[in-house]
Amino acid sequence: MSNDRLLKEMERQDKYLEQLPQDFTFPLFNSKRALESQRKSGYRNSAAAAREIVDNAMEAGASRIDVLFDTPREKNRQAHQRRNSVIRVAFIDDGAGMSPKMARFALSWGGGTHFEDGDAEFIGKFGFGLPNASINQTRRVEVYSRRSADEPFYRAWLDLEEHTGEGNVQHVPEPIQSELPDFVQEYLKREKWTLGRGTVVVWVNPDH
Repeated sequence: MSNDRLLKEMERQDKYLEQLPQDFTFPLFNSKRALESQRKSGYRNSAAAAREIVDNAMEAGASRIDVLFDTPREKNRQAHQRRNSVIRVAFIDDGAGMSPKMARFALSWGGGTHFEDGDAEFIGKFGFGLPNASINQTRRVEVYSRRSADEPFYRAWLDLEEHTGEGNVQHVPEPIQSELPDFVQEYLKREKWTLGRGTVVVWVNPDH
């Protein structure tokens, strides 16, 4: 390797290290870089990514899975938006649902529950499907879930804009009690579908 190339590599290293905050703790994974890399990995198209979410619902015992597209309301539509632009995609299922803690865990890489099943057919076995497929398609994914009609829905989320710094937060935020998104509520009402238990995964402002 030439001296010039060595010097450039050293300069590149120094430049990058200068960007790290003083209190950088050198975690095993750098969230900003890792998340942006994951966004570019693994799926041929939106349909392939969507299949991961549907597979998760099937594994949760869902008997009904609906995919819903939300478009801009006329009064809120921005100048550059087409009337048929997709601003949110919801995957609605009536499976077992998740506790708030499980919904939070499911948005982390490795947050699966089938490690010990010994069943290679489980696509979500290793807990990568939900976060991987979602951030491949959007910078923000929201998960609404409950395990019975007596419980409220809780919302967990993963937002890449909250992971923009080199030393920034590297955990999934604590879920909060939340109503389902308006367009999902309207759809359930039209369908006369009471979602006593189940999960709604929402891709917010998807890329494609």
